[in-house]
Amino acid sequence: MISAEERKALKKDLGYNYAPRVIRILNEKGLKNSRGNEYSTNSIRQIFNGYDENLDIELAIYQLRDDIREKKAALQKARAASHS
Repeated sequence: MISAEERKALKKDLGYNYAPRVIRILNEKGLKNSRGNEYSTNSIRQIFNGYDENLDIELAIYQLRDDIREKKAALQKARAASHS
């Protein structure tokens, strides 16, 4: 379960409208909910806000965070190289 402290840090990295991007990650992995359907944005938010627990969704949230951090680092590197 994502704690309040973790949620605060994640929110800084993910920003708003993160749920569709988490769903994309889950779909790429072929992960579905217990009914065999695509996860909803509401279920993603429920997990993110600590109301429920789901390991697959939590891992996808952290994967999105890592992807965003990698892109930001690459952008900073590119900007630094262009100023050299």
